[in-house]
Amino acid sequence: MLSNQPIPALFPSPSGAGVITKTEMEVLKRIYLPDKNIAADMYISSHTVSSHRQNLSEKTGYKTKIELAVYATKKGYIEWVN
Repeated sequence: MLSNQPIPALFPSPSGAGVITKTEMEVLKRIYLPDKNIAADMYISSHTVSSHRQNLSEKTGYKTKIELAVYATKKGYIEWVN
């Protein structure tokens, strides 16, 4: 089971919110998937996925799933295979 303990901030936070939890990071790594698929993979509800995504947006300043996916890719959290 994934821990929800805070880890050091991985992204700049314009709001100064600064900590991304391990669960939020797991959502971020799957951000390119539909919420229902993320929820099924992580054994959580789609509503919980939406809450984590909103938290990520507030903490990083990136508002859309596309922006979050691009940033996560640039940081190496998502690897695309050709």
